[in-house]
Amino acid sequence: MNAPKSLRAAPLAMWIAVQLGALALGAWQAPLARLFTQPAQRAALDEMAVIQIAVASVAFTMLTADLFTTLATIAIAWPMLQLAGFIAAAPAGAVIAAGLYISAWIVGLGLMARAAKTEAARMTLVAILAAWSLGGAAFWYLQLEFHSPSIGSAAWGPILGALSVERDPFNVVAWITPLVLGVVAIIMTWIPKPADRTTC
Repeated sequence: MNAPKSLRAAPLAMWIAVQLGALALGAWQAPLARLFTQPAQRAALDEMAVIQIAVASVAFTMLTADLFTTLATIAIAWPMLQLAGFIAAAPAGAVIAAGLYISAWIVGLGLMARAAKTEAARMTLVAILAAWSLGGAAFWYLQLEFHSPSIGSAAWGPILGALSVERDPFNVVAWITPLVLGVVAIIMTWIPKPADRTTC
């Protein structure tokens, strides 16, 4: 069932706002860690990828509420990545790889949202996917702050996966993440919805 236009507009407006905030961080050269990339605007594309994956993972039930909203979410992400790539002076290949990866992740999230047959299942998926996405990012941030500026393993989650494909578009481990998400979602659609337990 399609969501009312008013319900579509609110999550899309939030989606735009947080990405504008990420662009501002890059443009203002705000260092987010002790060993952050210097000059800081060089990390603008990384920041945008992190924000897009994190917000999509937390709010995917709203950002993929129907086909229109899903397509709009993906369409908005691309010019934001291009602007971030421009600020970072990133190669076009890195921007395209990040865009394809994030688009695949959003599609997988949309499939997950449709595969969840109850509200409890959807909320459980939000918790799991947000923890996976943000937990991997937290590990990367701590590594960046206290150890070294390396990206780490793409297996730690989709955020590190997106950062990895920027540097190596053919990183197989990174691309497995959205693929697995989609496959799990398809399998979930085959699971019958629990019957309502009502008493006569």
